[in-house]
Amino acid sequence: EQVWVDCFDHSFPIRGSGLQGGWPMDAQQALNRKARLLHSASTDAGRTLAAAIVSGAVPSSSVWALLGVTGADDEGKRWLDEKGKQLHEEVHAGTFDAVVLECALDIVAAGWFALYIDEDRDAGGFQFEQWHISQVFAASTKPGGLVDTVFRKYMLTAEQAVKEFGESGVSAETLKQSVINPDHQVAMCHAIYPRQPYVVNARLAKNLPIASCHFETSNQHLCRESGYHEMPVIVPRWAIIPNSVYAIGPMFDALPDARQLNDYIRMDTMNAELAIG
Repeated sequence: EQVWVDCFDHSFPIRGSGLQGGWPMDAQQALNRKARLLHSASTDAGRTLAAAIVSGAVPSSSVWALLGVTGADDEGKRWLDEKGKQLHEEVHAGTFDAVVLECALDIVAAGWFALYIDEDRDAGGFQFEQWHISQVFAASTKPGGLVDTVFRKYMLTAEQAVKEFGESGVSAETLKQSVINPDHQVAMCHAIYPRQPYVVNARLAKNLPIASCHFETSNQHLCRESGYHEMPVIVPRWAIIPNSVYAIGPMFDALPDARQLNDYIRMDTMNAELAIG
């Protein structure tokens, strides 16, 4: 985490908020962190690379979600093309465009991000949400495989917890706090992992291949148990650290240059002050 903090501090200081067990930054703390960075070269370069990744991989102007099935005839291919265009429209009609650039900034600086994909149960369509890497713990059940286990630690107020999970879902303490102190902070964890064993062609969410459990971390009270047909969290990684599931990004390679440039500018400014004096 210290490496990621250093990379963020020399590119996008506020995006390192919450790492190393720290509380999320407020505006003044972000400004103080930004004041240590005496140049904007790495920030501008990081934004340029992030924009290039988005425009090259998932542009909104052209269909990139192509569908194909081996052995499909001409009619089948036409149907797949139509559904590919429909899928593209559905993806970009949701929150994808707003979230994907934020994800690209994190993969440039830290080398990975966590993108949660769900459906909007009120308005319909897809719903995309970036989970900040300071909240996410990832693992893989297969050696060298894709990330298929994600634990996300986050905070809710007691009132929000009751609204989300119902009075019967939360613990007695949280239910009590929702009445006497609605703003009481409740530490939550959302655990997503492969369920073993699972029921083939299951209809109940509790039997689906990917388990989903929300629980209060202070007392391990299970608030909700559900599941998914497939992994709902995408965790791409730029360059995986050996013997780890975590990664580093291109900012890791640029960090020595960014530090040196920062030091040069600091010394130059000190010399300017002496010369002016």
